[in-house]
Amino acid sequence: MGPLGALLLDVLVLLLALSVVVPALRRGIYTRLILRLVSRTLPKMGETERIALEAGTVWWDGELFSGNPNWTRLLQFKPLELTPKEQAFIDGPVAELCAMLDEWRIEGEKDLPAEVWRFIKSRGFFGMIIPESYGGLGFSAAAHSAVVVKLSSRSLTGARVAVSEAAPSCGRSARQASGSASQKPLGRVRPAANPQTATHLSRRRRIA
Repeated sequence: MGPLGALLLDVLVLLLALSVVVPALRRGIYTRLILRLVSRTLPKMGETERIALEAGTVWWDGELFSGNPNWTRLLQFKPLELTPKEQAFIDGPVAELCAMLDEWRIEGEKDLPAEVWRFIKSRGFFGMIIPESYGGLGFSAAAHSAVVVKLSSRSLTGARVAVSEAAPSCGRSARQASGSASQKPLGRVRPAANPQTATHLSRRRRIA
C-alpha cells in the first residue's frame, strides 16, 4: 500500500470515528438506521393503546428524566383539594368500610365477606371515577387516590377491590365509558380480592 492508500485509509477511519463520537452524526446515521429496522419488527399500535397513551401527560416526571429538572415548578405545585362531597364519602362510607374489613378473615376465607360486597356495591365504590351522567360518583383522581390510601391502611385487599373497577375507565373516552356503564351495572362484577386468591374466587356469585 502506497502513501496515498495509507492516507485514504486514515481518512476513512477518522470519518468512521467521527460518525460514532459526534452525537449529531451518530443519531443521523446509525440511530436512524437502527430505528428504521426495529420499527419494521414491532407490532402496530392499536386504537385502545393510542387512546391510553394520549389520555395524560408526563407532567413533572418529564422534567426529572430530562436530567435538568425545574425544581421551582415542582415547589409551585399545589395539591388538589377534595370537594365536600368527596370528603364526606371518605369520612362516611370509606370509614364504615374500613371498620368492616378484617384482613385476617379475608385471607382465611380467600374472599371478602358477603356483607362487605353488598356494602361496596350499594355505596358505589366501583363507580368512583365514572361520571355521574353514566351512573358513577364522578370523583376526581385525587379523591380516588385518597380512598385507596385510607382503605390500604386497613386492608390491602379492600384497596385492590376499590381500584379494580375504577382503573379500566382511565384513558377511555366518554363514549366508551357510556357504553361500558350501560352494559354493566356498577357493583355487579366481583373482582379477585387478592391476586393470590384469584383461583379461589372462581365460585363467584352475584349478591343481590
